[in-house]
Amino acid sequence: MHIEIETLDLLENTINAKNGKTYYSLEQPALLFKSDSKFPFHFRLRHVFTEDRNELKTVSSLSIGKYGIKEFAFKVNRFGDLELTVTSKELNPVSANISSMQKTG
Repeated sequence: MHIEIETLDLLENTINAKNGKTYYSLEQPALLFKSDSKFPFHFRLRHVFTEDRNELKTVSSLSIGKYGIKEFAFKVNRFGDLELTVTSKELNPVSANISSMQKTG
């Protein structure tokens, strides 16, 4: 199993919660490849989720390339189900050009 990043684009989202608060997030399109699947799963890798919109300006996109998933990305949740958390902390570069990270904003 591995993840591939094909673009440096970051997608900004604004979420208006029922409690009246506004939250902001930045997500990067990614592909998840599983050994038992012919086609990849398209998803968005969340880099930040915050109430402070200015925090979005400090986030860098992951470099284009292939990333392995670290063991600690898998955990058992409070209901006993296996859960996968995929953020930049759980990824290990396999074939990425780390020097090409791009600041947003």
